[in-house]
Amino acid sequence: MEDDYDRLRTRSWLQEVFTPRDSIVYDDKGRHTVKQGGWDHEHCLVCRVTISDKSETHWWGHSDDDDQWLCAACYARHVGPVRQGPPLPRNRRSRPVQGAPRHRREH
Repeated sequence: MEDDYDRLRTRSWLQEVFTPRDSIVYDDKGRHTVKQGGWDHEHCLVCRVTISDKSETHWWGHSDDDDQWLCAACYARHVGPVRQGPPLPRNRRSRPVQGAPRHRREH
């Protein structure tokens, strides 16, 4: 288990506000449509708490290049101190917070 936490520290994390993203919805005939804002939450990779813009306590967190999320408590416990100041909105994902020095892919 400790090896898993060590791997968390090697990733580049961004502190940001969670915002819903579009999702693809399939009907029973295999046809699909795009549902705007349909992807409305993520789960913390460690404790599985829901991170959502609808949450009063977990509306922001830290995400990595693979769009995995950590809540603030798990980030502070397993990766490092949380950056002071408000989290970045999702559309301004530009500053790595902790981890390996790599560049983030822009979405």
